[in-house]
Amino acid sequence: MHPLGRLAGLGLGLLALVLFVACAPPVGPGRPAPSPGVLGIGDSVMLGGNSALQAAIPGMAVDAVVSRQYSSLPWVVAWHAQHGLLPGTVVIHLGTNGPIAPATCDAVARQLGPRRVIFFSLTVPRSWQDANNVTLRACAGRSGAAFADWHAFSAGHREWFAADGYHLRATGARQYAALIASLIK
Repeated sequence: MHPLGRLAGLGLGLLALVLFVACAPPVGPGRPAPSPGVLGIGDSVMLGGNSALQAAIPGMAVDAVVSRQYSSLPWVVAWHAQHGLLPGTVVIHLGTNGPIAPATCDAVARQLGPRRVIFFSLTVPRSWQDANNVTLRACAGRSGAAFADWHAFSAGHREWFAADGYHLRATGARQYAALIASLIK
């Protein structure tokens, strides 16, 4: 299924209508004020938080797919760009399903250009968690993007997660959405 095919299945309506949300000043030095709209790109963790994201950030577009790999991110960003669907703010929460190549993260940051970009760290009990979080923090630093430390924010809150330790329960989804909302206001 196409990445945006899930949007219709989630009942989000016309994507063009959901991309308009007021955005705050940019994150990062020298960034221009972003254009309206927020796009979240993620995997099953973000997908599980979609309802809470819609409640916290009305109109946020979410392109999240189960088992999405970070290596697919340049293609996903290119698709949104080719269709004129890249808003001023892009939230990226990927890396749950495997290692992140630093070059891929850097390439995505370049693709997104002057937009406000927020890279989210991971809470996933897998061997690649710590390395991916280091990669994401470093990539954000090199590109002037923001880094949201979901791993630190969620530490000590097992009740936010399903038994697997990374998919979100309702309480965790609300906290996840609240953190994202606080960063884009």
